[in-house]
Amino acid sequence: MIQILFFYSVIFATVNLNNIVIGGIAFGINSGAYVAEIFRSGIMSVDKGQTEAGRSAATADRCIEILDGAGLREPVLRRLLEAIQLHLDRRVQGKYRVGAVLFSNTYGLLGQTGPGREIIQSWK
Repeated sequence: MIQILFFYSVIFATVNLNNIVIGGIAFGINSGAYVAEIFRSGIMSVDKGQTEAGRSAATADRCIEILDGAGLREPVLRRLLEAIQLHLDRRVQGKYRVGAVLFSNTYGLLGQTGPGREIIQSWK
């Protein structure tokens, strides 16, 4: 509520926008921050050595190459997806169906959570 008030009275004070639009922007930014935190916490749940190797890589594709070289792609991505799903579930508290899908332009589908798979199947 305070964020909406801040957006309305400070950020968009001089802009002539509908109050609903300002509220939508505030909620969108707030939700985006929560999702970013969910992914950050998922990444932080991975073993420290694996996280350091991933951080030393310049790109996500390089991270996959490092994991493949160590034979750890599947267990690391599975653990990452489990942690992400756990945090997504906590965030929505059973109000929505949520899931995650990891995709790379180079490697294609890297993994998906069970609920993510179910949501995609329901769209087909």
